[in-house]
Amino acid sequence: MRRQGGKLLPCAVLALCLAALGTGYAYWDGTLRVAGKLTTGQLDCAFASEGTYRAELVRDGGEVLAEIPMEARAGEDEKSIALVFPEGMPDDFLGGESYLRISCPIEEKGLKAKEQAADFTVPGEEILLTPEQVYLALPDVAYDWDEPDAYFLEPQRLKVFRSVERLEDALYCCLYLLAEREKPEALMPEFIRVDEESLMSMPLAEQLFPNSGVWVDYSFTSELRIDQQTAVSGKRISVFGALTSYAYWTDRLHVKGSAAFRFPVAVQLLEAGELPADGAVIDDRAFATGSNARKNGKTEDNRKTAVRTGAL
Repeated sequence: MRRQGGKLLPCAVLALCLAALGTGYAYWDGTLRVAGKLTTGQLDCAFASEGTYRAELVRDGGEVLAEIPMEARAGEDEKSIALVFPEGMPDDFLGGESYLRISCPIEEKGLKAKEQAADFTVPGEEILLTPEQVYLALPDVAYDWDEPDAYFLEPQRLKVFRSVERLEDALYCCLYLLAEREKPEALMPEFIRVDEESLMSMPLAEQLFPNSGVWVDYSFTSELRIDQQTAVSGKRISVFGALTSYAYWTDRLHVKGSAAFRFPVAVQLLEAGELPADGAVIDDRAFATGSNARKNGKTEDNRKTAVRTGAL
């Protein structure tokens, strides 16, 4: 009996330990399920229906040289806009000495946007001025020039810089456009000769221009990029995927523009069979005065030639 009792006691202790272990394991393995929905704020910007859209010619330091007339027209939606420059661009803009600053008022519909100054120390993004139509402008008349010199069909290259600024408690996005200087081999022709027959075959343009010479209608497209105020520039976080987090931080608005640029070239009008030296000369500043007429070899008979060709 004593031997049997000695065997039962260890077995009873082992059984109790196993029972306690099973109970503890079941307790540790318990699972709680929580269902929830997570939403975040949204960065939603649009072109403002109120406010002043303006274009200015400025120096590196921000000094305003001239204000350029500009009209803002609604685009396909509130995130796109069309800009038109009814009086064209200043002659010296394509020289690359100054910036064209385009300021657009922005409406914030969601989270606050991050202010960011333009960084001119880095290479700007390149965009193109694409030629759409070339015109031959004379005093009081202009023609669609369908077969111009190849120089006027080449796109012009611009560097673009961007900023987001608050001016008078309103948010503005700005584009700074800088023309690239011409290469030596791409020089503008100084003189254009047109005979009477060629001139009369050109369609009349639907618009007039303030100065004589060659005018080219260009178009361009760009975008305004707006970051969320708490965003860290250049950093992407991987929350719900990198693409989701990047779209959450950045909004993009689209800009289309069109403007006419003048190229100050002299235009010489010729009658059929007339020698070039006897043709009426129209310089880039409209018809010459009496002293300039003598300088350019223009006589009263040449004026009559210009009248017959519709130049006056």
